[in-house]
Amino acid sequence: MELICAGVCLTLSLFQFGCRGKQSVPESGSPSALLYEGRCGMCHQVYHPLGHTYTGWIKVVSRMEKNAETVGIRPLLTEEEKNTILAYLKKHAIKGF
Repeated sequence: MELICAGVCLTLSLFQFGCRGKQSVPESGSPSALLYEGRCGMCHQVYHPLGHTYTGWIKVVSRMEKNAETVGIRPLLTEEEKNTILAYLKKHAIKGF
């Protein structure tokens, strides 16, 4: 019974963590995509821009800047980096409000 339980746990772990791999983003390898992946991927996985509308991304980036400041990373982004990342996200975000 323990062996079956261990096998099920291993299988679920591999499915959850091992099979997903790195999520690709639009224009992968471009300067704006690399900046997005590099700065936003410092603390967590990088999410596909279709995860939010542009308005939603503005809120997410602002919240991440506050989170980074809370743990002593200040500033997380220069104004130029923030503008570049937001322009990239706007280009590839869900269209709408």
